[in-house]
Amino acid sequence: MEKKILLILVTLGFFLTGSVVFADQDPFDFSEPPCKSWTPACIGGPLSKDSHLLTVRWMGGANIELTYKGQVILLSAYFNRGPRAHSIGFTAEQVNRADAIFLGHGHFDHMSDAAQVALQTGATVYAPKFAYEKLLTQGVHPNQLQYVHSGDVFHFNGFTVEAFHILHSGVPPAVQNPPAVQAAFSNLVASMYGNPTPEEKAAEDAIKAKGASDPAIRTEGVVAYLLTFGKDFRFVFYDSANATLTDEAKAIMARVGGRTDVTTLAYQGGPAEYAIPYDMPEIKLFNPRFFFPNHHDMGPGAYLDMTFEPLAEAIMKELPDTTPFSLLYRQPACFNVKKEGKR
Repeated sequence: MEKKILLILVTLGFFLTGSVVFADQDPFDFSEPPCKSWTPACIGGPLSKDSHLLTVRWMGGANIELTYKGQVILLSAYFNRGPRAHSIGFTAEQVNRADAIFLGHGHFDHMSDAAQVALQTGATVYAPKFAYEKLLTQGVHPNQLQYVHSGDVFHFNGFTVEAFHILHSGVPPAVQNPPAVQAAFSNLVASMYGNPTPEEKAAEDAIKAKGASDPAIRTEGVVAYLLTFGKDFRFVFYDSANATLTDEAKAIMARVGGRTDVTTLAYQGGPAEYAIPYDMPEIKLFNPRFFFPNHHDMGPGAYLDMTFEPLAEAIMKELPDTTPFSLLYRQPACFNVKKEGKR
């Protein structure tokens, strides 16, 4: 019954304010400007004066903006996505504020605008191998770059960010898409997008060139991040999806007690029935109070928009204490991180 009431409140919050507010948290002022505004702080949107307020926005792909205590943190930087992709409502050229940019890995659809945004804002870019090396070739001074190793911990005003090694998206052979399904899906993607015009191809190729492409990225160059706000509010950013859990991921969860507050990870790779096995092992490991997907919208020539309902139903069935939700581009979700030890 409690879960149903929460879901109703979340739904009402969306229709009444355009934002997602979570009613099981300690009370705070839901009228705070960033909880109502659909303008990200990174392009001039409002920041909260509430020292316990964490705002979260999904901005297409694996792009996420977090604001906390006046700080603007970007997770991934892939805003100018090409002429055939959905518009996220702003461009990289408009980004004028960021304190830090955290990259999970170096593929173009995670870092193509990192150099430009860093140069525009002065933000430090935190990047693992391959992504770091690519940024050095794009005019970002080494003083503005931080090489990320698994196990590194970075300290900010009121929160910490800890990196841990994961694997790039993939699943063991036992749960891979059947060849016929994968072939049909690939044909569907090709038929949906067709062939790009020469101008479109040139634009897409230029974006792709801004990312790293070493095959070793998949096993050596991907990290996830555990962000801890306040005393113990834990947020996991995982920009991939792999059913093989690394020892580093298992160890970090054992250390923090096997529970997080919010987790987000990529949801893609084929029809929902076959994409869910990519995600459920990680979601079970991180055992979040709230879960939302990233990297689940279209990628021209690569993948289609994913419907969230099948994954949400799987989560509610297997993790009844987890509330799944999905955000629209730039839509704010607001959390009070002062939980006074509640779990």
